[in-house]
Amino acid sequence: MKLLLLLPAFFSMNADTDKKAVLQVLETKCNYCHRVANPYRVFNKKNMDTNAADIYQQVFVKKRMPMGEGNPLSEQEQTMIKSWITTVRNN
Repeated sequence: MKLLLLLPAFFSMNADTDKKAVLQVLETKCNYCHRVANPYRVFNKKNMDTNAADIYQQVFVKKRMPMGEGNPLSEQEQTMIKSWITTVRNN
C-alpha cells in the first residue's frame, strides 16, 4: 500500500527531471542561435510546453532544426525530446 502512495511522487519527479534535461538541450542546441537569429523564440521553462508542438514540427517533421552542421541532436536527445513532447500532449 505504501508503494502505491509513493508512485505519483516518483513519476512527477521524473517528469520534472525530464523537463529540466530537455530545457538543457533547448538551451544548448536551440537558444544558442535563437538568441541572435530569432530572439522572440528563445525557449525557457515557462514557454517550452506551449511550444512543444512547434518544436516537434521543426525538429522531427520538417527536419529544419537545429540548423548548422555542427549542432545536430544526438539520438538520446531526440528520444528525450520526443518523450517530453508526448508527456506534454497527454497532459
